[in-house]
Amino acid sequence: MRRVRRKGLALLLSGVVIAACAGGGGSESTSAESSDELAAADSADPFERLVAAAQDEGSVVFYTAEADEVLQAYARGFEDAYGIEVVFQALTQGPMQERLAQEFQAGRVQADVAGNTLDLAWNGGAAEEGHLAELTEAELPNLAAVPDEHKSEHWVINRVLPIGVFYNTDLVDAAELPDTLEALADMTEWKGRVAIPSPELGGSIHEWHYRLLQELGEERYEPFINRLVGDLDAVVSGSVSALAAQVGAGELYALIGLGSTVTVPAINAGAPAAIYYPEPVTVYRSSLQVLVDGPHPNAGKLFVDWLVSEEGARASCGTGVCAPPHIDVEGQIEFPETAESVDGVEARQVGDEYVNGLVQAASN
Repeated sequence: MRRVRRKGLALLLSGVVIAACAGGGGSESTSAESSDELAAADSADPFERLVAAAQDEGSVVFYTAEADEVLQAYARGFEDAYGIEVVFQALTQGPMQERLAQEFQAGRVQADVAGNTLDLAWNGGAAEEGHLAELTEAELPNLAAVPDEHKSEHWVINRVLPIGVFYNTDLVDAAELPDTLEALADMTEWKGRVAIPSPELGGSIHEWHYRLLQELGEERYEPFINRLVGDLDAVVSGSVSALAAQVGAGELYALIGLGSTVTVPAINAGAPAAIYYPEPVTVYRSSLQVLVDGPHPNAGKLFVDWLVSEEGARASCGTGVCAPPHIDVEGQIEFPETAESVDGVEARQVGDEYVNGLVQAASN
């Protein structure tokens, strides 16, 4: 796990200790602060009680596949707001669900918040088994601004992200890029130097394939996969960050079918690359769930409330990584109005039963 702590807070805390030891004035200050904390803990306001309990826990553990740039922004913003440390564990969708299943079975849940592509089947099962905390507007007042279609009793959507094509601008002329995904299989000059994420990652990758299957039908979708993966010898890998780095380094012309959480930070870091969105464009929704039996459940709820706040949305989407579903923030990503999401449950089923095998067969 990665712990993101800021030296400024550590210095501030040490300064408080020194001041407290220096004389009577410090004792009065400490007593006043203690009184404030007790008052918050005894408050009739659910949010004030939540804040007091979360600060008493002192940290929150977040399972996520977010890019480091975004995680650093989360850590700074949440710690500035509440003085609570954020600990991250990098896990993509499939491995995250497998790990949580093991933790549920063992009765030793290590995460407080799970952030992943909305998976109604997984969310429903975890909620039914009693693993997901109830999210209420009384405790999490920022939920009120989120439209009903983007939240439920046990999860909330904090980001909408488009899936596009990430390409090296030194190698690829944007004017020559086709308008459709299907036509990318005709880019013969990319042979051996193009990649797609492994569909076995699930989540948004399955949703991208499912949307394409819906638009093209099997009679065109299968030839597209066979031409892209087979004829163009596309690299198929679950190491999406490594693939993005290869595009930036000029080892690959393009990476097709990856969300903006990895590609936008690479561009922001100076990679000679860009993203474009050939039709059909798929968007996926990133959901947040609080684990009932996590080590810091109150901090988990408070973290989710902060993530859907305007401040949290700026931290998440203000660098062009995504768009919040409920507010506009400066710098959020722009994508075509034709972009659509799909049924994640159906996408997962079709992905596991059909897409994974098709892509594997095409790559052999």
